[in-house]
Amino acid sequence: MFKKFIKNLAAQTGYKICKQMPFFLEHDESLIQIDFEYVLSKLITSVDHCQFIQVGANDGKLNDPLRKFILKKFLKGVMIEPQPEIFKN
Repeated sequence: MFKKFIKNLAAQTGYKICKQMPFFLEHDESLIQIDFEYVLSKLITSVDHCQFIQVGANDGKLNDPLRKFILKKFLKGVMIEPQPEIFKN
């Protein structure tokens, strides 16, 4: 909850908080920031009917990178959560 608050606060000021791979942190000259949302949006715009299967979806809501694309009807697919304990919630 706190992490989401901080990310939203940063977004309101024009910043984005994201993870970086350790290799890139040690080699600034090779730092290229391409996030999952950018790659997915490029894929969606280049394919007529983009569909997915997500294994390990948890509840499909909390911190799910596909959620906003699904809600905007850019993606259709199947979400699977194989762990019964998580699926019950």
